[in-house]
Amino acid sequence: MSGALSDTELLELYTEGRNLTQQSRMLLTLQIILGSPPERDLNALSLGDRDRCFWTAREKLSGTAFDAKIECQSCQEWMEISCGPDFAIPEKVQDSAVVPFQGEDYELRLPNISDLQAAKAGFPYERLNPSAPWQEPLFRKNASQALEKADPGMDVLFLANCENCESSIEASLDVFRFLWTDLQARAQSLLGEIITLARAFGWSETQCLSLPPARRRLYLEHLA
Repeated sequence: MSGALSDTELLELYTEGRNLTQQSRMLLTLQIILGSPPERDLNALSLGDRDRCFWTAREKLSGTAFDAKIECQSCQEWMEISCGPDFAIPEKVQDSAVVPFQGEDYELRLPNISDLQAAKAGFPYERLNPSAPWQEPLFRKNASQALEKADPGMDVLFLANCENCESSIEASLDVFRFLWTDLQARAQSLLGEIITLARAFGWSETQCLSLPPARRRLYLEHLA
């Protein structure tokens, strides 16, 4: 992703994506922020690379700091977690993981988007290497650890302690949810600006969006 979404691109993404399924919305968002042609198959993109793309897009839209709430599963108390402007999704260390087991080395590719689409009852780990002994619990454990080391950005976890019941809580960062929430808020703000300018001056959406944001704000401030 070379640059931030323009206001026109953002509105087009929001308009088309708001009524799609979550998976289709994610793929459309990836296609637009990466500038990919429609025929490119993005399902082979690893989960870590996918989330780094989403986080880069969010950084350019609204920064990287965020506040979130997580629920304690023991007492149902809600807690707040915050990350400052220096937060980033960890970089990928390598493109695959090697798991030694019972005298053999098994190379695993990193999980990608198509694996999630194929998931029915649990993650389909056998797709990462069909010949690996996935039926062995110890191998599964070692494989999970090796994959996490290969790409620590594949599933970013936050740990917290509940002040109410002192339970330890683990929460996974849903990167796309943060991006889409911010994108939706920006799109709705843009629509409000367009409506205000259109009512005041009779401008079309294209004319409103053709104004640089700073110039647009001057008009809006004058109308306030």
